[in-house]
Amino acid sequence: MARVAAPWEVAEGVWMTVALGVVAGGVTYGLARAWGTAHPLGSFGPFPRLPPPRPGDPNLADDDTPGLLDVDSEADDEPEPPGIVYDSDEPCHVPPAPWELPVAIAGKVTAGEGAGCTPPADLEPLPKTELPFAEGGERPVWPVPADKKMRVSYEDVRGIWHGKWGRETGASRSSTDPTTGEKYKRVHIGVDLFADDGDPVVALEDGVVLATLPYYKKTGALYVLNDSGIIVNYGEIAMNSWRKHGITTGIETGQRIKAGQTIANVGVSSDGSHMLHVETFAPDTTVDQIRQGEMRWIKGEDPPQGVLDPTRYLVRARQAAIEDAVTKA
Repeated sequence: MARVAAPWEVAEGVWMTVALGVVAGGVTYGLARAWGTAHPLGSFGPFPRLPPPRPGDPNLADDDTPGLLDVDSEADDEPEPPGIVYDSDEPCHVPPAPWELPVAIAGKVTAGEGAGCTPPADLEPLPKTELPFAEGGERPVWPVPADKKMRVSYEDVRGIWHGKWGRETGASRSSTDPTTGEKYKRVHIGVDLFADDGDPVVALEDGVVLATLPYYKKTGALYVLNDSGIIVNYGEIAMNSWRKHGITTGIETGQRIKAGQTIANVGVSSDGSHMLHVETFAPDTTVDQIRQGEMRWIKGEDPPQGVLDPTRYLVRARQAAIEDAVTKA
């Protein structure tokens, strides 16, 4: 006949199990924190320090995610000032010759399919903020379909605008802190590229995936450390769209990606907007810093260390796409 354990023996076994579990958990947590402190991703490992998700919280990005909260929410942009002159910005197929010289010297193409396209020297961005331009590789790949609105929003050295006011680095944003409800102004540190819902997003350069996480208004973000030495945030992509392209969700996936490889799809935010939001950071920036809001630029304060202006980098990618199209023609 089997012996039935006495109540005190059962209790003793339960407490022993709990104690062992606590010890094991503590060791695991300690190792994880030690790993996080020394790792380029910072302490943002399997034990994120952000607040736990609150049921029903409108800032939750997705139920099928690590449960991180959006850093803030965005209100309307500042109205466009009067008198802005926009470039037609049409991709050209027959470049001016010599292509490198400004229009004032080389002159525009006057006939043919590429009439009116502008050489790179005239397209150089005029810095809107004190942020240093991201360098990156010489010929990054244009990250969204090139047969659509292939534009970067910025003001060039001639004082002519491209894209759309309010989508550029340095634009003003009105935001609300999701925890305190406090309203404040911040500076837009990325560039919004025109794209349609579901458009494929391709890698600008070769690199390593650092993280795939919830981002902004029900969208996701994919962080890549490029081999060229900058971190790129592909933001406002469809949550978990990277999975169908073979990239896993979470921190330090360690997956290698190649320039031009499809890595995600453009998402739609909870307010109905769709675009690819691109940010760039110095290579020593941690995902922990980015996700906890340390890289937010509060208007009137100095910009956070490590934030880079992606404008010139994206203009270079656009130019490379135009040149490649010319070569193939």
